[in-house]
Amino acid sequence: MGKEIIGYAQNCSLTPANGVWSVFCVKDLATVQSGYRLVNGHLQLPRQEIPESIPICQLSEIATVGSRVYDMKGKNKKKILKIEKGCPDTADYPCLHHVHKETQRSMVVQPDSHGLLRSNLPDDIEKIKQQNSRIHYNMYLRYNTNSLTVMFTEQNTLGVNLIPSIIFKDKNYEYVWTLWCNSTLGLLCHWMNSSKQHLGRGIYARTDLRSLPTLDVRQLNQFQLTIAESIFHNLKLKRMLPFNQILDDPVRQELDRLLLSKILGLGENTHPEVHEGLDLLRLKLCKEPSIHGGTDQKCNLEKEARELKLQSENLNPGQDGLFL
Repeated sequence: MGKEIIGYAQNCSLTPANGVWSVFCVKDLATVQSGYRLVNGHLQLPRQEIPESIPICQLSEIATVGSRVYDMKGKNKKKILKIEKGCPDTADYPCLHHVHKETQRSMVVQPDSHGLLRSNLPDDIEKIKQQNSRIHYNMYLRYNTNSLTVMFTEQNTLGVNLIPSIIFKDKNYEYVWTLWCNSTLGLLCHWMNSSKQHLGRGIYARTDLRSLPTLDVRQLNQFQLTIAESIFHNLKLKRMLPFNQILDDPVRQELDRLLLSKILGLGENTHPEVHEGLDLLRLKLCKEPSIHGGTDQKCNLEKEARELKLQSENLNPGQDGLFL
């Protein structure tokens, strides 16, 4: 007004694909604006003047969201599988049923249950096989306790309930997509379109997950996919802090740096403003009430690892740690 600045106007979508109003429960609208640009294929982070193009699509365009295993029924209209706790090495149908924050800090996780067939009809068995995958999405992400959006199992596993399997026809895409979803940019995409009515949580319904904005892995060449696989294997066993602590997480920051520099071609020397913008974005996200959930409780990875090892030794005396 005159020479005095009394406010700013910013634009963001009010009608995203899944009907969630993305500006609800947001403290810093600049964060939403960065997210809005990202989901529309433009990487323009805080203080970054020139946007960079980045291939973005909806999840349904590149992969299939697995069905709820409990709802899978055969020709006789009865459930095909019965889910049992624990997953022995001999299990025919390993399953990932529960989110367990302490043992799911690194990208590779272990199945926690297994399925027993109620039917031996070929068509029913084929239904199960179609739901198998190595990657699984946490639809009820709790930012202040969970470290992973996507969990990777080294054997094909069924996502039972709130961690559905994500099925790619080309398995080469699984490595880079796991890296993307667990990066700060992947977190921004999840946060933008998730339901935020519960502080500290970002919730998706299974049908809404299909419209998740995500990296279009089909646009990456073979060299990029090979680099991504190598990065994944280097980082897959490193434990990460919960998402509300990404500002203090060296593993997550290394993942972000390698994703930008080695996979997306935005190096620190050639695109310093992008890396600086991502540093500021981490800070902004950690300040969001919908992410920190009103708690300042911190996860101590070293203490947690020691406790897990002690529990494992008590359960299996004389053997190596169950989780480490």
